[in-house]
Amino acid sequence: MNPIRRALYLFICLLSAVSLLSAYPAGAQEDPSWPQPGEPVPEQFAFSGEPPSLEEITEAFLKAYGGEPSFWPEELRHIHEVQVAFNKRALASPKFKGQFGQEALAKMTAQEKDPVGYWSRCLHDGWGFEEWFNHDHLTVQRVPRALLDRFMAEVFPLTWRDIRSVVHVKEFMLELSDKQFVPYNDYDSKVLDLRKRDVQMYNSMVEEAAERYIKDNDFLMLLLMSERIDSNWVGDESFEASLLEQAKRLSEKVQGVVSDMDRRFRSAFYRAFPGRTYSWNAEPWSEDHVVLNGKPVQKEPDIDLLGTSIRIEHPYIGEKFTIQEQKVVSGPTLKLQWGTAPSHSAEFDKGAVVEKVAPRYMIARKQDGESREFILSLYLDHLSGFGHEVSFAPAEGPPLSEGIRAEIMEVITEAFLEAADMLYSGSMAVTAKDLPLTEELAPQPGERKSEAKKARKVTFDPPTVNDLHVDHELPEGRSFSVVVWEDGRPVPQARVAIRKPEVGVLSSRTAEGGDEKWLHLRTGPLGEAVINYMPPSLSELKMMGPSQWRVNIVAEDQESGSKASVTFKMTRPPGLDVAVEHPVLPADPGFQNILRLRFDGRGPEGDPDERFRVKVTVMSGNGSLSTDPEGYGGKSAFAMEVKADVDHVLYYRWFGP
Repeated sequence: MNPIRRALYLFICLLSAVSLLSAYPAGAQEDPSWPQPGEPVPEQFAFSGEPPSLEEITEAFLKAYGGEPSFWPEELRHIHEVQVAFNKRALASPKFKGQFGQEALAKMTAQEKDPVGYWSRCLHDGWGFEEWFNHDHLTVQRVPRALLDRFMAEVFPLTWRDIRSVVHVKEFMLELSDKQFVPYNDYDSKVLDLRKRDVQMYNSMVEEAAERYIKDNDFLMLLLMSERIDSNWVGDESFEASLLEQAKRLSEKVQGVVSDMDRRFRSAFYRAFPGRTYSWNAEPWSEDHVVLNGKPVQKEPDIDLLGTSIRIEHPYIGEKFTIQEQKVVSGPTLKLQWGTAPSHSAEFDKGAVVEKVAPRYMIARKQDGESREFILSLYLDHLSGFGHEVSFAPAEGPPLSEGIRAEIMEVITEAFLEAADMLYSGSMAVTAKDLPLTEELAPQPGERKSEAKKARKVTFDPPTVNDLHVDHELPEGRSFSVVVWEDGRPVPQARVAIRKPEVGVLSSRTAEGGDEKWLHLRTGPLGEAVINYMPPSLSELKMMGPSQWRVNIVAEDQESGSKASVTFKMTRPPGLDVAVEHPVLPADPGFQNILRLRFDGRGPEGDPDERFRVKVTVMSGNGSLSTDPEGYGGKSAFAMEVKADVDHVLYYRWFGP
């Protein structure tokens, strides 16, 4: 499967699908605006994974609450009024003079003059949420555009209780006299219990909402709730530990639901897969057989091997070659790789064609001729690219003929459609509690199940990447998903140490710390952590010297010590850099021009003392080059031996005709 299709969140989401059971009544008719079979996948799917823009957030806010604060819900209105009143009093107080920077003043002005714009910016990027060490749980940065209206109506009101926790100090200070209304104080201790109570209440409200979404099979919204727990509290390690425990508890619950729904869809697909046997003769001296059934062999948590291919070559004497004795080659027929992201990327959507449209889902298929991949994708609504994805590619067995391969792909498509119909169609669509689990997939041959479940495993996604060539100042980076597996499932909140490569910069939104050698992070609620690698610019690489580097990124699970790595080569164009001190020089031998040259061609493991021959020629014929800054001699053509990645200097003088 093309690795670029996997990103952002971990684990397949059957997720959203069932959430739509309540969105469409039984027997709902298809909307004529939906894509139709045979049409390309619409462009809006390509942007489904991007967070909403500021303009979209403002529009959704106005739709939900209007533009006049006096008509807002009581809790939001109270928070807003307290903050505005505090800002006004602080700005009018001489004791607060010089306490606010330009950005703080801009926020105060915006909150009073443009309240909708202020709160929209807070939701967009946490603009006014500087009190939190990590304010992601209050923003829409990980909210799909298709869920923005629901977030505004259902989740944003929950966050008011958490926001209220930081307003208590301002409420307390507004009741004080002017003498007591001072910037540096210990008033936070006066309302500490109230603040803790509000944070605990907010987290409990998030847990209750998650339980409600589970009960209603509303798994799209459930995914959002897994990242809403406030788990930060500076100054009280015991209290912060209790918040982290709440976050872990909810993450594990969401992970369990997601894992079960994923397994149920895969089970439904394999149950729907019919038994098939194919036989043909590709050559007069050979016979090929394929046996397919719904009993896969699990190679990795997201990779199954399906079917058996057998090729028999009989003894044969021909004009061009001879087969002395019978040969038998066998192996798995297909490799199925199940997607680990609930959203499909623009890279996948490009070229995909709609296969089926139903009230609760849409199915698309894509054929990749170069990799011979065949990809099926199920979108669980008609607004964004949430759902299942699986690719089929030839496995290690003998190759299939084009005709047989096409026939097998049709059988696969029918099984995929039947599984979708079983889970998501009709008024009696099967839900999580209705569909029993089938027996577990078989482990890889030679591996005992008990052993497979003991150890943790770390994986990179993608596991391999193309080499990186840097030829300009704004090079593109690389992104990787790191997953820690245990018992065949991703582990949420796992501590992972990433060893930094020798060159370039590593970063991650879930980083907790690091030093010059390591980046420390945790996996997210769904068991995934995304790390980004940014290479140096071309000028930086030239300054560092070697024209070729080996980039090795290692991820280590802190609990088990299990490791994984990804390695690629980074290069830049080798060449000769030449610069002169003066672009214009008087036609007088008394003036000299300094010529600096630098040859960059050494590899990272090359001999630093290796020398290269460089020849510099004065093309005008009216000047000379010398290594002596004081001498007047020189040559019109100067050959010299230079070390790579070292500055060398020559001196030019004009001597005229």
